[in-house]
Amino acid sequence: MRTVLLAALVLSLPALAWSASLHNTDNQAYDVITVEPGYRQDVRMPYQVLEHSTTEICFYGCDLYLRVSGQGVRIGPDDTVTISWGVMRVERSFRNTP
Repeated sequence: MRTVLLAALVLSLPALAWSASLHNTDNQAYDVITVEPGYRQDVRMPYQVLEHSTTEICFYGCDLYLRVSGQGVRIGPDDTVTISWGVMRVERSFRNTP
């Protein structure tokens, strides 16, 4: 019985991971750099967000930088970032509010 309960718990763990979403509402693509904390150094990953697209990004939170304007925001898991008119706006999740 204990083994079945442990297996059910382990299988449900990936469902508990929320990721932040990035939504581009503009008619142009943007280059975005994510900076995630790493073990020895931060991990920097470049992404291109296509026009009118939504993607999931940063499962554990990260810093996002828009290359065109240099704007940076810090997001947590399950936050929503919207790019509109070349400006990033963060909508905080109820899970990330103090």
